[in-house]
Amino acid sequence: MDLMEIVRENPNARKIIVEMNLADIASKYGVSFSDARKVQNYAFLLGCK
Repeated sequence: MDLMEIVRENPNARKIIVEMNLADIASKYGVSFSDARKVQNYAFLLGCK
C-alpha cells in the first residue's frame, strides 16, 4: 500500500499529513519533496469534502 492509498482510506492519516512539515513527510516516508507536496495537497483536498 502506498502513501496515496493510505491518505485516501484513512481520515486520521489525512489530518496528520496535512499538519506535517513537507521535509518531515519526505524524510519519514522516503519520498521526494515534490511527492510530499502532492500527498499533502491531496490529503487537504480530501479533507475538504
